[in-house]
Amino acid sequence: MLSSHFGFQDEVNNKYRRQKTPLLDLFKDVFSWLPIYSSVYAKKSKLMIVHGGISTRVNLQRIMSLTRNRYISIEVPPKSKSGGQQLTPDEDNEYRQMQDLLWSDPDPHNRQGCRNNDDRNIGCFFGPDITEQFLNEYNYSMLIRSHQVKERGYEFTHDHKVLTVFSASNYCGGSNWGAVIR
Repeated sequence: MLSSHFGFQDEVNNKYRRQKTPLLDLFKDVFSWLPIYSSVYAKKSKLMIVHGGISTRVNLQRIMSLTRNRYISIEVPPKSKSGGQQLTPDEDNEYRQMQDLLWSDPDPHNRQGCRNNDDRNIGCFFGPDITEQFLNEYNYSMLIRSHQVKERGYEFTHDHKVLTVFSASNYCGGSNWGAVIR
């Protein structure tokens, strides 16, 4: 479970020693039902809220139709619906879209296109052209994401069309600020 890498599991263990196993199982179940992205309407703008980012392979109609709770861990593929070990090409594409939505980052050098995210070994780096195409295709005005630590708690990229908001201050012993949108 990914929560073991970034402190969540340790925090649950420290605060709820006796109940840690059933609590972690409960959190795992709850997390598997959380929406992978949300659309928010603010004034005359339609905003996409996602943990990670986007890619050229993300298809929101496909994401809306998937069985969300099949994805208990995004690091481990779900079992194939056919019962076999191997995912079908369609299931593999769905799984990779989920990874992209959870782990992709705006390209730090503003390069065009989509390239492997070698920093994380999952997801991709997406360029401003990918942001522009995606926002236009789905009629969004902005992408708001959260999973990258930012020193001041937030950062705009891609001509203010991507906003990264990171609410955990002093993350993993660091000195970053936390931020929220109001």
